Amino acid sequence: MKNKNHQLPHLLDYEEVVLSIVSPAWVNALKQNGRFSSMHEAHSVIQEEFEELWTEIKKKPQDRSKAALREEASQLAAVVIEFIREFTSEN
Repeated sequence: MKNKNHQLPHLLDYEEVVLSIVSPAWVNALKQNGRFSSMHEAHSVIQEEFEELWTEIKKKPQDRSKAALREEASQLAAVVIEFIREFTSEN
C-alpha cells in the first residue's frame, strides 16, 4: 500500500457489497466444479483463477476492463472461500 496513514474503511461498511459480488461467483463455482476432491485440486483451481486475473491485470491500462477485473477477482475469491470452507472447517 502506498499511503500507510490512509485509514482503512470499516469492514462492515463493505460486507454487503462484497457478499453481493462474491456470492454469485461462489454459487457458480460450485455448480461448475462441484466440491474439491483434494487440496491439490483446489490449489490447481485457485492457481487457474489467479492466472486469469493476472492476465487481465497485465493488460495495458486502456485495454483493461473493470468488469473483467471484477469478474476474475470475484471468481478467485469464490474458490478461495470454498477452499477455506471445505478444508478448514471445524465440523
